[in-house]
Amino acid sequence: MRPARLGPFSTLLRPRAIATTAVLALLALAAFAVHLSVGTTVIPVDELLRALVGRASDDATELIVQGFRLPRATAALTAGLALGMAGALTQTIARNPLASPDILGVTSTAALGAVAVLVLAGGASGGASGVAASVLMPAAALAGGVAAGAVTAALGWRGGIDLHRTVLAGIGVSWLATSLTTWLLTLGDVTNAAIALTWMSGSLNGREWSAIAPSVVAIALLLVAASGLAHALALTAFDDQTAVGIGVRLGPVRLAALATAVLLASFAALVAGPISFVALAAAQIARLAARTPTPPLWASALVGATMLLTADLAASRLFPLPLPAGVGTALVGVPYLLWLIIRGRRRIA
Repeated sequence: MRPARLGPFSTLLRPRAIATTAVLALLALAAFAVHLSVGTTVIPVDELLRALVGRASDDATELIVQGFRLPRATAALTAGLALGMAGALTQTIARNPLASPDILGVTSTAALGAVAVLVLAGGASGGASGVAASVLMPAAALAGGVAAGAVTAALGWRGGIDLHRTVLAGIGVSWLATSLTTWLLTLGDVTNAAIALTWMSGSLNGREWSAIAPSVVAIALLLVAASGLAHALALTAFDDQTAVGIGVRLGPVRLAALATAVLLASFAALVAGPISFVALAAAQIARLAARTPTPPLWASALVGATMLLTADLAASRLFPLPLPAGVGTALVGVPYLLWLIIRGRRRIA
């Protein structure tokens, strides 16, 4: 059988899939530009371009763009790309539109790690120390996300990645992490609890280059690594027997995809906090737009970036009281999740 006739893989090269990815790239770029331009002070496009290259007409505009807006917009862009790609990876290997890092417990366990450091380290010193907030919290969030992925994979392993067991294990890990996080919040003082809740809501406020640069680089490398799995993942759209007959090593491919998705979601949590629903919705929106059997990886990433950039801008500008980006994504994600569940029940009926 020639590769050109392999249905799932050939869809990656169809004009519609390519055109969809190109349009989504333009939308993400436009959302990024609007995010930089719109704020308390609206900056025209020509002035924005000059400020980005260090030739703004005044120092104040250059500071606004490069010092405040550019780090925040970059954080939203990279976290959205990571979450969209992670959602596409998990839904492809699970063959389930409801699978995402949220469902597998990665997001909630990353939140547990960060809150544990903030409450315990901060409480011991009578307040959240700078080290706890800037170093230990991100490290604990990353460790928590990776640990959740490892535990979920171990519990779902049965001579290979068992899809149904993995999803069920992820749901259990997520519930446990959420319960422990709630309990930890009762142990800390009011100040630490407020800081923890703000971080858990997915806030992009006050992002600085020094804090996000390492995670941005890691996400870029992981996106490239995920792209290398696209061919093999597309072939997994066949049933297992057919995929193995074609030559796909299902166990290693699924394990590599799961590990990459876990790392992407964990680093996204470092950049933007535990953002919900982007990974869940972005992959299916991209799949429906491209009309492919499995969620296209880069199209899903671009949808995630556009969603998070738009949600952050809308949540911070359209309401009397600025809201975290996570609230904006939830406003879109909850109705979408309910629609998926209702559609699934109708198909079963």
